[in-house]
Amino acid sequence: MKIPARLFASMLTLGLVIGCQSSPINNQNEVKSHADTKEVTITWLHHFDEEGARRWLEQGTAMYTKLHPEVNFHLVGVDGGNYMNLLRTRVVADNMPDLYMIDTISSSLDIIDKGYAADVSDQPFIHKIQEKYLNGVKTSDGKIWAMPIDVNGVGVIYNKDVFAKAGITKVPATWAEFIQVCQQLRKVGVTPIAAGFKDQWTLFTDIAPDLLANETL
Repeated sequence: MKIPARLFASMLTLGLVIGCQSSPINNQNEVKSHADTKEVTITWLHHFDEEGARRWLEQGTAMYTKLHPEVNFHLVGVDGGNYMNLLRTRVVADNMPDLYMIDTISSSLDIIDKGYAADVSDQPFIHKIQEKYLNGVKTSDGKIWAMPIDVNGVGVIYNKDVFAKAGITKVPATWAEFIQVCQQLRKVGVTPIAAGFKDQWTLFTDIAPDLLANETL
């Protein structure tokens, strides 16, 4: 089972910015580096809701601007539940941002196919990234379309006291054992499973590992 990585399908690295132009990119060699201009503002569309993540973006881009005063960033945060719909609306309007985030390559192939992402397979920073993370940002032809910037772990927390109350002596290791544990918890009046699915992204995080695993079969 793979751990889903939050990715951005554009080309920001610590030392290099390759702009994703508002019109489709058909050839990476056609992309003009922002370093060739005196001043530039880069729009970065994201769906970070957490304050810490937003501060990470703000501080990171500020550090880059300090090193490269000619480059400024316009950070645009949107609701994660409507994020992909917004991206596709921007594609139709030919109004894509310079940088944008995606959760999986497979869910964004239509955007890539329309030319709104650059192939970064040959970029010099790629060799610095572990292969296990690059596997999550490749298409079937081996091309790399994104740089992984965040890895999210998905885990389960259980209450030892509640387990003891239900007479459960060990953590389930198989699906059959898991179902049995749930039944035992129900018998003592405990709802077996609780999850925070108020926001759509939390539900996706729960099912994404299974979806990604199936893609590799």
